[in-house]
Amino acid sequence: MCGISAIYILDKKGRVLISRNFRTDIPSNIQDIFNKKILEYDEYSVKYEYYSCRPIILDKEDNLFFFHRHVDLIFLAISKKNNNAVMVFNFLFNFIDVLQSYFKEVQEESIRDNFVIVY
Repeated sequence: MCGISAIYILDKKGRVLISRNFRTDIPSNIQDIFNKKILEYDEYSVKYEYYSCRPIILDKEDNLFFFHRHVDLIFLAISKKNNNAVMVFNFLFNFIDVLQSYFKEVQEESIRDNFVIVY
């Protein structure tokens, strides 16, 4: 994943459970920017149900947010580059599959209890 700048696992309220920054090209408060964007996105998708499945958000500073909601978690990959979205989502889904093979159920509690294994 040459273009991913960071990976975050967030709980359903948007708080960071685990984060890993690979590059220094994104601000340190990027999860707060994502939380604001996701609130705007949710309000927009309620009005226009056609757009409710859009899993990529681009902000005005060219940050690309690739996210997937799984049970009560949000798996988030952030990039500044124009990545192959299929590869990013393939990585996220494979990551979730690996976590499921370890924990059976990937939930907030299992992430918190097994922090060292996930990190």
